[in-house]
Amino acid sequence: MTSTGELLSIEPQQLQFPFELGKQISCSIQLKNKADKYVAFKVKATHPKKYIVVPNRGVILPKSSCELIVVMQAHRVAPSNMQPNDKFLIQFVAMDPGQDFNPEMFNQESSKNSIEGCKLGVIYILHIPSDVEKFLSKLGPRPYSYADLKKFTSDFSESNKVGFGAYGNVYKGQISEGVRVAVKVLVEKDVIEETFIAEVSTMGNASHRCLVKLYGYCFERDVKALVYEYMDNGSLDTILYKKDGDNIEWGKLYSIAVETAKGLTYLHDGWHEQIIHYDIKAANVLLDKDLFPKISDFGLAKLMKREVNDVILTRTRGTNGYNAPETWMPSSRVTSKCDVYSYGMMLFEILGKRSNGFGDNWFPQQVWNKFENEELDQLITDCDITEKDIENAKILAKVALLCAQYVPERRPSMNKVVMMLEKIIPVETPPYPFQFR
Repeated sequence: MTSTGELLSIEPQQLQFPFELGKQISCSIQLKNKADKYVAFKVKATHPKKYIVVPNRGVILPKSSCELIVVMQAHRVAPSNMQPNDKFLIQFVAMDPGQDFNPEMFNQESSKNSIEGCKLGVIYILHIPSDVEKFLSKLGPRPYSYADLKKFTSDFSESNKVGFGAYGNVYKGQISEGVRVAVKVLVEKDVIEETFIAEVSTMGNASHRCLVKLYGYCFERDVKALVYEYMDNGSLDTILYKKDGDNIEWGKLYSIAVETAKGLTYLHDGWHEQIIHYDIKAANVLLDKDLFPKISDFGLAKLMKREVNDVILTRTRGTNGYNAPETWMPSSRVTSKCDVYSYGMMLFEILGKRSNGFGDNWFPQQVWNKFENEELDQLITDCDITEKDIENAKILAKVALLCAQYVPERRPSMNKVVMMLEKIIPVETPPYPFQFR
């Protein structure tokens, strides 16, 4: 069903959650602006501790749409009523040109514009899992033996080796029922247990369509390994740095950027604990058979209580060229804004379909120079981006410059990044981002 007002159409009118005990469930709301004017919206739940709405307020451009993600926290006990008396109130009001978003505009007494609204009800649908889902639900994440891993990967056959990195080798394999997996065997290091625990504690509990699923693990004296879902198209960097990228439209890369930002928004704001990834880069964004992106590699991740604003670094984390300046400073206090910086560096690579380089060839500096001289269109053309994608490319370039700000407080939140990339709010004009001119 669709709720229709003069300004917005809202779909659906009733939120349906496929209920599973002990699992966090999400669904979406589509807001479509039918008017030739900007429309501000605000969402309020009758049980705010039970649900998280991202974004819960914002501005929709004329004739545009916005997707809201509603996350229902996991139930520890079965509800007595599958049709709870839960409601979401969505208010929306037309904005005057140049008017800033202000919560007071939703106050009927102080607003000079007409305020519309819609109430959405909630219903739980008992989820009946398929045979494969029943099988996978027993896994996740479950312990495996070294013998299991050898069986999955044909004794770690060299032909099944699909990747390697600082933390270990990755092999493709298959478990029962024909489910394909990727097995990462961790290299013995002084931080191996820290890496292992970080991966299992984050990926084993967090759940989002833009995060790689962890099926299980092996923790034996001589072997530490993680078993993930298999991603057919590998990592984003192989597309950006190699000729494979020539076969993918830049518009698809823009979509990958948006979905990755949504995954980071979930890590930072969509869970009962805040997760800092610390190693966002193109190599850690994996692509499925449809080129849908999922964030992986949580070996450096840090869980923070929601009320904690920052964490003290005990050692340098991240990858050179991606990690934020503050992560290089001993005993510095770091927030989730370090992930925003790394994401910005990845956006530059998406813009140019190349690595960022170093020195005089450092691409982020080139982007700033062109932006400052009002020559961004020329740079975008030089990146072989066609006319139909120029508007999105300019948005992405400016968002990248905002994310790459040297001072963490100047960087936007990932929620705001999503809203800018989806054109829900206008992109701010970025100031000079780097430490030195």
